Amino acid sequence: MDSRSASTELFSLILILILILYVKSKSGTRLPYGRIYLFCLYLSAGIVTLSLMCAFCVLYGGDMPAAVSISLIGIYYLAAPGLGTLLVYHTFQLMLDHIYEKRRLKRAGIMLLAMYASYFLICAAGMGSGAFFSFDRQKGYQLGKWFWLGYLVLGVEVFYFFLCVWKNRKSISSRMWHVIRILPATVLFLVVYQLAFPEYLLNGCIIVVTDLILLFHFQGRWEDTDRLTSINNRDSLYQELELRLAGKQSFQAIAIGLDQYIAVNRNYGYKKGDELLIRCACWLRDFHPQGRVYRISNVSFVVLLPF
Repeated sequence: MDSRSASTELFSLILILILILYVKSKSGTRLPYGRIYLFCLYLSAGIVTLSLMCAFCVLYGGDMPAAVSISLIGIYYLAAPGLGTLLVYHTFQLMLDHIYEKRRLKRAGIMLLAMYASYFLICAAGMGSGAFFSFDRQKGYQLGKWFWLGYLVLGVEVFYFFLCVWKNRKSISSRMWHVIRILPATVLFLVVYQLAFPEYLLNGCIIVVTDLILLFHFQGRWEDTDRLTSINNRDSLYQELELRLAGKQSFQAIAIGLDQYIAVNRNYGYKKGDELLIRCACWLRDFHPQGRVYRISNVSFVVLLPF
């Protein structure tokens, strides 16, 4: 490892910080998927910062206390696969977004948590034995024989993800299909390159590429959101109906219109009229935990509910 690896991690951190500023400027962060994606970005920034600190420990380990270097690198080995697990789970959420049966997402979460917990325990137990990394007498960094275990866990999680993709393929949106086609292949290429040339540190690059590809989906979801009420718009309703019908899911639709709305604008002003629409949208969104609310015209809404 040389200074170029630290520069790559620093550049990756700068890109993630730019992504955070961009996503925070979007109103879509008020919605659940926006908040989750923003949390993933914050965690990505923390992990890449830790990776950058570890790179300096490796490059200048002779000038730092051994306990500090071992602690930072150990924390990184424990935390980095956790970020990978969270990103896989977030991708599960996006993939299963158009399916009412939430037990599938719950099972996926349990499986992912079990895999990461197993890795965490193995890594914590073998941390002091040099199984994952060690420093020689000259304080040189050496990879252990189990350093690849975190990549293996991520590979198993991705394989499980593809099994679920195949099972639910009829209910996956076209936007999500783009993510599924691009993200795993790109990450796989970078991981293989990292394993083939361990002297180059590409962990930050892998994280920022994943965040950028997921940004494509976030941007699309933001475009499907009504700007005033922050609920889904008419175009997203058409896509939702198409996917529900393709997946042979039973659902019911409730159409709602506001009468005499023009009188509110006339008597109290347009600002009060907008506040009324926002309040109606919030009430409808909280009406049912699995309901989806859509604003299809100025004063018309549709609520989709499981049947």
